[in-house]
This record gives sequence, C-alpha cells and structure tokens, in this order.
Amino acid sequence: MEGGVHTGKWIPKASAGTILLLMCMFIPTLTALLQLSEELKCQDDEYLNEEIGVCCNKCHPGFKLVKMCPNKDQRSNCTACPKSQFNEERNYTPNCRTCKICRKSWHEIEESPCDTKHNTVCRCEDGYYKSIIDSENSECIRCSRCGQNKREKQKCESMNLYLVKILGVFFAVAMVMSGVLVAITYIATKRSTKNKLLKSSSEGLLSSAGSSSTVYEMYSALVKQLMRALGVRDSEIEHAELDYRSSREAHYQMLRVWAERGSRAGGGGCGGMLHRPLLQELLDKLREMNLGRAAEELETKYGIQ
Repeated sequence: MEGGVHTGKWIPKASAGTILLLMCMFIPTLTALLQLSEELKCQDDEYLNEEIGVCCNKCHPGFKLVKMCPNKDQRSNCTACPKSQFNEERNYTPNCRTCKICRKSWHEIEESPCDTKHNTVCRCEDGYYKSIIDSENSECIRCSRCGQNKREKQKCESMNLYLVKILGVFFAVAMVMSGVLVAITYIATKRSTKNKLLKSSSEGLLSSAGSSSTVYEMYSALVKQLMRALGVRDSEIEHAELDYRSSREAHYQMLRVWAERGSRAGGGGCGGMLHRPLLQELLDKLREMNLGRAAEELETKYGIQ
C-alpha cells in the first residue's frame, strides 16, 4: 500500500521535471528562430522564401514566378507572361493578370494596347466620360448638358479625372514642401551633431534624411491630414490603404470618398464636376494647412475667382 502511494506521488513530479527539461532543450532553438526572423529583412525587390529562410529576387514586370530560388546564391525562376496577360510590378506571383478588353457596346475605345508590362487603356467615346467604380472597373456615362440659363465652364470630363488632376496639383506642391522640410531637418540635425558624429554616421544620416521614401512619407502624412480636415473618417482612410497597394491610388480613393459624399449632399455639378461649395471647402482647408500655393494652382487651373 505504501509503495503504491509513493509511486502515485512520484509520477507527477517526474512528469513536471520532464516537461521542464524539454522546455530547456527547446529554448535555444526557439530563440535562434526568433533571432533569424528578426534579422532577416528582405529588400523591396526581394521576397522571403520561408521554406529555406532566404531572400529571393522578385520577378521583373512582364514576368511571373515559376519556382522560388533554391538558395541565396541562385535566382528565382521566372517566365514571361503569355499573350493577353500582364504584370505591371515586380512580383513573385505564379499568375499573370488578364488584359482588359475595350467594349464598343460600353462606349469604350482602345487608347493603348495591352503588353506584358501594361494593361489595356480604354477611353470613352466623345460625349461620354469615365466613371471609376473601383480600382479594376469603370463605366462610360453620357455627359450631361448644362440647363437653361447655365453656361459650360469646362469641357465634360469625369469627376474621377477631375479628382486625379486635383491630387496631381496637391502632389506637386506637397512633394516640394516635404523635400524642403526634410532638407531643413537634415541641416539642423547635421549642425547640432557635427562635432559628435563620425563621418560615416553623418553620411548615413544624409542618406536617410534625403531619401525619396522619407519625402514621400511626409507627403502621405499631408494627404491624410487634409482628408481628416475634410471629414474623411480614420476608418475610411485605413480601408483605402488596405484595399490599394499603390499609395497614390489609396490617396485618390480617400479624396473620392469625400467628393462623392459632398456631391450627394450638394446635388453635384454640371458635367460631373465638383459643385462650387465643395471645391471651395477644399481650397479653404488647403490654406488652413498652409498649402496656399496648392489652392492658388487649383484656382488658376479651373478659373476660380
């Protein structure tokens, strides 16, 4: 009886000890794996082959992935997209995208043909304008005519194209401002640390501060600040960023959310353009953000007094 009791108490202790021993054995392995995942950061033109833990080169535009690189010293096996298919960006996808077909019945005309690197570009017939449904689809809508006692101030074009032009003006001005801010930041930092940093550190700072990615990040922050000022919700901004890989496309979608909401409230404008109060709101917000130059460019471009 006593032996049975003793055995019953001893087994749990042995099991716990075994578990602790196994944990100690696996800790170094787990630590090594965590360190590897933290240290292994692939470049923009690379992707991670998780099976062997190395960075492989992405396929060039116009190509698709056949096989991942077998080791770090060899390249991925890529092949050209077949006819009527394309890939616009560097990628590691096994498939190419199907080229768009311009449809006469939808009032579309081919403007430029599809090749392995670019999709077909369609435009609308005269008298129609393109209305973008999402990043992949659009439709041609007949241009409206200005009613009685109204005169046409601008040729019919889609509100989407109108927004793209607005974003283009904002992009040009904001990018210049962002570049100036980066340069000022770099100069101020360099002066304050001139006697403390080694030459190599200073060169690293210049590379970081003056990089195009830093300038674009500041521009992107300005866009989101403008969208919030115009009443676009954070959830809508996040949704646009998640849905669209291209930052420019995401920014356009944010602007479109604001424009469509305002147009529904205000009844829209002639020919698919923004109605005047909505455009004035945009100009006012730009000036509040000290982006008066962008507001002036838009006023000049669209003849706003």
